[in-house]
Amino acid sequence: MQHARAVQACREALHHPSYVNSARNCFKAACIEAAFACSEALDLISRTEAKPVTRYR
Repeated sequence: MQHARAVQACREALHHPSYVNSARNCFKAACIEAAFACSEALDLISRTEAKPVTRYR
């Protein structure tokens, strides 16, 4: 699931440079879902565990 989202986000980022950060985050999520050892993905996990993410600020 996350893989398909990451692929689509990367394609969109090719045409819209402002989407690069979103594509990067989607790629990290795909790495986490696939249990791929990626230092940036592991960093994202540690930040997520330390601070709950909410949609409302």
